[in-house]
Amino acid sequence: MIHALALTAILACHPCQWCQPCQPQDIPTAGPADPAPAPTEPETIRGRSGAILQDRAGETLGETKPDSAQLSPGLHILNRWRARNRLYQLAPDAELQEIAEERLQDNVNRGHWGHNIRNGQWVGRVPAGRNWKEGCGNTYNSNRWFTCEQETRRHRTAGAAMTRVGSRVWQLLLVR
Repeated sequence: MIHALALTAILACHPCQWCQPCQPQDIPTAGPADPAPAPTEPETIRGRSGAILQDRAGETLGETKPDSAQLSPGLHILNRWRARNRLYQLAPDAELQEIAEERLQDNVNRGHWGHNIRNGQWVGRVPAGRNWKEGCGNTYNSNRWFTCEQETRRHRTAGAAMTRVGSRVWQLLLVR
């Protein structure tokens, strides 16, 4: 009996998804800024191999990030989600950003948020080469990213576009 109670107590407070698979991930909405952290050693985010991926200040480590490149609102939201899930940050790519915005506008014009493919071929402008992927999604919360390819571990740069359509926020992600 004592063993059963101890196991129940451990499982009740354990945060892993295996023990609590139905718990939705808590994604905060925009609100007041978090209080500044105490002046201590910066918190680091480590990958599964133990390599440091991002420091508390938000600087991506081991990645080249052009100084002139600005994060789009969509890429900022996506990178915030990736940091919470211990994934490296995706660097902005101007070409992917431009094409993502065009492809999202094409989706709005045709009235469907998903991939624009006909007869097995992409419709509209796509990035050069074959090493890119597209993710499409929609959500009610404009502070949440919800597309396929958002968990990528193979790609390093991205363009992320989002727009409100009615009560939904349509999103399109291009990675390479």
